[in-house]
Amino acid sequence: MHNFQKRKRYKNEKYLRFIRSKGCVICGHPAVAHHEQVTGRGMGIKSSDYETIPLCEKCHEARHRLGKDTFWQGYDIQKLIIEHLTEYIHWVLIGEKFSVY
Repeated sequence: MHNFQKRKRYKNEKYLRFIRSKGCVICGHPAVAHHEQVTGRGMGIKSSDYETIPLCEKCHEARHRLGKDTFWQGYDIQKLIIEHLTEYIHWVLIGEKFSVY
């Protein structure tokens, strides 16, 4: 018998506000925080707030319509998420704007 523990879903409203303050990674328009599943999770389990990426409403709708693989073709989604996390951590720890772009 397997003893699988449910993975904790990390929530951070401050991080979501940070993500929403960024422009859409596709077109630069004002963004919402799109949760993108990049780690192994079960079906129906929402991604951690730290697995979010800024997408405008139009691109967000296109992502859901086209599907993950088609929409992100040509983009390194994990790298984009890590870049936003790095910028956020730098901002929180050092208190100044920092950009990895």
